[in-house]
Amino acid sequence: MLCDILKQNFVDTSGVHFDSEARTALAFVMLKADAELEFLFFRNPSADMLLHESEIDKNLYRSLIHDPSKSAHLAPLYYTKKFKGQVVGVKVNPIDTAGAGDAFVSGILYSICS
Repeated sequence: MLCDILKQNFVDTSGVHFDSEARTALAFVMLKADAELEFLFFRNPSADMLLHESEIDKNLYRSLIHDPSKSAHLAPLYYTKKFKGQVVGVKVNPIDTAGAGDAFVSGILYSICS
């Protein structure tokens, strides 16, 4: 089901492997009354726990990202040899931060891959 959703959204799934003995891990994220996040994972064992390095098609990943350090065009959020600075963030009143880090990293990866 998850692979089908990726395909419907034009994501290349040619590197996806399936294991008839294991399932995809489940993660439940709950927002508690004090606005803290609580995580519960179900892995019994899950497929990611059984993946062996020899099953990873390294050529597939090399073709996706040839050399991100030379081609990335990132906003000045860090120090480099030629630049020192920062970008002021936008003030917000967060309600639920679940997935914020995942969304940020996916944006960076998309930028690098583009």
